[in-house]
Amino acid sequence: DETTAMATRAMKNWLIRSLGSVKRPDLIVSKHMMLVTGSEQLRTSYNKPENVFLIPEHSRCEAFTTFTAATLLPLSIIFGWTIVDQLLAGAHDIDIHFVETNPRHNLPVL
Repeated sequence: DETTAMATRAMKNWLIRSLGSVKRPDLIVSKHMMLVTGSEQLRTSYNKPENVFLIPEHSRCEAFTTFTAATLLPLSIIFGWTIVDQLLAGAHDIDIHFVETNPRHNLPVL
C-alpha cells in the first residue's frame, strides 16, 4: 500500500535525522523500528523481517485489529504493560459476560 510505504519512509527518515550521530543508518532502523502491516509485499521487502508483524488476512479490518500486535505493541510501549493487561482483562470480562449472561440482560446482545 502506497500510504504505508510513505509512512514507513517518513518514519525512517525521522529516526535517521534524530539519531544521526550513528554512522550506520541501517542499525538505527533495525534497532528502533517495528513494522505492523497487512501487506505481504512490504513484509518481504523489509530488510529485517523479524521486526515485522503481519496482520492476518482475516483481521485486516479496523474492528478486528484492536487486540492484535498492531494495537497492543504501541499501547504497551507508550502506556506500559499494566495498562494493556487491564485492557485484555476487560475484554475477557466482556467475553465471559457475553457467554454466561441471559440475552435479556446481555450488554453485547442489546
